[in-house]
Amino acid sequence: MLTAKQAAFCNAVALENQSLTDAYRAVYDTSKCKPETVHRSATQLAKSPTIAARIAELRGKVEATAVKAAAYTLEHAMGEAGDVLERAKAAGQVGAAVSAVTLRAKLAGHLMEKIRVQAGPLDESDVKELIALRDELRARRDAERRAAGETPIDTREGNRPVQRQVTH
Repeated sequence: MLTAKQAAFCNAVALENQSLTDAYRAVYDTSKCKPETVHRSATQLAKSPTIAARIAELRGKVEATAVKAAAYTLEHAMGEAGDVLERAKAAGQVGAAVSAVTLRAKLAGHLMEKIRVQAGPLDESDVKELIALRDELRARRDAERRAAGETPIDTREGNRPVQRQVTH
């Protein structure tokens, strides 16, 4: 039977992939110990039969989980999505069925997001689109400021807000 500190040491070594020394420092109070003492104590603890067995057991579980995750293939994912699709159809859940079909299409490579990437200098139409977008964003900002009872920012002189002088 392991103590709580011994179990924490084993977890740190096997699951968090810490060195023996780092795991020992994380679990035990080593503030008054020399580095060599910490290293020696960590090594001795790890050589203890019960500790070594627990570390090996935990590492085995980690490896089994990694192997299982690696074995999950596109075929498995497609099959699961197909099963979900059939269950959703049978239950009359249109939204779930559409999601399953979409997932299968993405997995098969038939459905992808298209992103337009343009390299090189902007042409005149690009500049016009950017100016229109800027003006639309300014209009939205001004509408939000008006709705909040604030004064819109005057940017007629370019990109920088114009300071207004208030006269009474």
